[in-house]
Amino acid sequence: MAFVYWSFPKLRPEDKARIKLPETWNMLKAWEEHCLITMMKYFTQVLLGFVVIYIFLQTFAIPGSIFLSILSGFLFPFPLALFLVCLCSSVGASFCYLLFYLVGRRLVRHYMPDRVDQWCEQVNHHRDNLLSYIIFLRITPFLPIGSSTFLHQS
Repeated sequence: MAFVYWSFPKLRPEDKARIKLPETWNMLKAWEEHCLITMMKYFTQVLLGFVVIYIFLQTFAIPGSIFLSILSGFLFPFPLALFLVCLCSSVGASFCYLLFYLVGRRLVRHYMPDRVDQWCEQVNHHRDNLLSYIIFLRITPFLPIGSSTFLHQS
């Protein structure tokens, strides 16, 4: 992330005045034109910065990658934007998995052994229909342990 910050070109004083939320349609069009001109001038830095930031957000599961997906459609031609989003999403998710596999698993087992035992019990309870259980957990907006704990307390 430091590389992205230091590699980007410095803003001129007149450019700093343009970087604010547009209040009218004309301001938005002027901002869009300025962004596209700047992006074409520094295409490599913008492209590499986009890739690094997207992978960083995906790796550490930081919300906000959806906004980068939308921004990619604005900055790049559609085929390149689609390729970048797919590539960065898969690489970032793979890095997230590897990070947790190498470091996070030990930390969770060390600091929350009781919770891990509860999770293992939940998974073993649904062993016969594990795919359906995983799909259910993925589409529900609540945490499974919190909901089962809540149901058992009632």
